[in-house]
Amino acid sequence: MDIPIISYSSLNNYAQCPYRYYLKYIVHESAETADFTGAVPGNVSHKLAELFFKKKNEEGLVDFNVFDEHFDRVFKSYIKSPNVSLGPNAFASNVTQAKAKIKVWTENLVDMIKNHGLVKPVTISEFRFGSRKNPLQLTDKLYFTGGPDIFSAESMSSPGVLVDFKASDSTFHINEKQIFLYALALQKDLNVTVSMAGFFLFKSRDAIWKKVTEERLAETVAWAEAIVDNIMRENFDASPSRHACHLCDFKKICKHSSFIVKKKSLLKSVVELKSENLDFQIQDMPDL
Repeated sequence: MDIPIISYSSLNNYAQCPYRYYLKYIVHESAETADFTGAVPGNVSHKLAELFFKKKNEEGLVDFNVFDEHFDRVFKSYIKSPNVSLGPNAFASNVTQAKAKIKVWTENLVDMIKNHGLVKPVTISEFRFGSRKNPLQLTDKLYFTGGPDIFSAESMSSPGVLVDFKASDSTFHINEKQIFLYALALQKDLNVTVSMAGFFLFKSRDAIWKKVTEERLAETVAWAEAIVDNIMRENFDASPSRHACHLCDFKKICKHSSFIVKKKSLLKSVVELKSENLDFQIQDMPDL
């Protein structure tokens, strides 16, 4: 197998479950029933931040009104997707509630950008390193595409900070390897120094900062290269878990999913009961 082109997302998919990586990146299995509801808050906030920094960089204007001016249009563009299903188990029960919540969360993001001083002379937003056809080579084994939400510095020759936005406050979605991988890419591609890297959790208004050190960068390279080695060995053994399977796009079709396994175990127990000599009828049983 050729050396794969990786992104943080693909590495994280493999780390959570190698079989999930196999379905998504090797056989390109379709996940037509994928639910994108949980991605709406992040998509809206990312797009608004992208428009804000684009105006700052192209026109030299620091205009936080961009978040308000474009909010309705951007919100509608994401909420109307057929893969978005609001309800009791989603972040909002209806469109009105979703709009109100996401409005507050984008306002939180504006405050965080202001309070953490991210609007500096040099700001790079939604910048991608490499592509599937022309990836950025980080090491002999790591051919990378992807990038952070913001890199901010006083100049290209001064140390800067990078930040990735997170709509979820769950620690399951936060892996410091992500921001260190982006720091490596910034240094390799743009020859800039990243001193600090962090996550903005704009629902809770929390920020998590990590100092970028050579030791942490080396650990990240080792983590990524170990995954690449396993991919090249075609090691795609499933490692299902309740949390990972719940968030997986393939949970309804994957033969290893804990979502499927649980349902199968319930069905099997009914079959076993039918074969036993019971003193009541199967239809009299309470719902499982």
